[in-house]
This record gives sequence, C-alpha cells and structure tokens, in this order.
Amino acid sequence: MNLYNTVVKSCISAAALLCAVLLFRHAISEAVRVVIASQPPPAKVEPVRISTWDGCGLQMIGRPTTNSHHCELQLSPPSAESKPIPTMSKEQSETASFWFIVAALAFPLALGAAALIGFVLFRSESAAE
Repeated sequence: MNLYNTVVKSCISAAALLCAVLLFRHAISEAVRVVIASQPPPAKVEPVRISTWDGCGLQMIGRPTTNSHHCELQLSPPSAESKPIPTMSKEQSETASFWFIVAALAFPLALGAAALIGFVLFRSESAAE
C-alpha cells in the first residue's frame, strides 16, 4: 500500500503542476490578447520624400570637393499631429486585470487544489483502515 500511496501522491503533484502551467499560459495569452485588441490601429503615415543630394558638394572625409555649389536645406512642417493616445475602455481594463490576476494565482491555486485533493483522498483512505 505504501508504493501505491507514493505513486498517487506523485501523480497528483504532477497533475497539479501541469494544471498550473496550463492555467498560467492560458491566462497570460488571454490578458495579452485583450490588451492588444484594445490598442488603436496604427496611424497612416505619408510616404517619405527622398531627395538626392548629388550636386550639393557633400563629400566623404578626406576627399577634396570639386563642386562648390551648396544645397539649401528647408525644414518641412511635421507630418503627424500630436494627439493623446486613446486608452482602453473600462471593460477591457477589467478583463485584462482579471486574466493577469488569474495568471498570478495559477500556481498557488493549482497547488492548493492538489493539496486539498490529496488530503481528502488520504484522509478517507486512513479512515477506512
């Protein structure tokens, strides 16, 4: 009977650890999915104008310049306007918080459940003897 008890305890411990890992993984995945889904779509960016500076007299260090023509650099207005970042809704925040809390408590809950099941199993077994 002693070998049987050891095998059962080991199986319960392994099952509790497996449940804890799976619960943690699922909870983190759900929390991150909610956070990503709450983000606004990316802002549309205008294509950047590329200018060639062939005739500007730009040179590599140590090379003499043959062209004395200098380019005028003009500042362009910024293409993006500054706006506050939209935040998550209260429902999304509560959902993400719930899943992060479940992820944080996954191991203590699973190990506590395994201990409770083991206690009930072995107490009833010792009472039967």
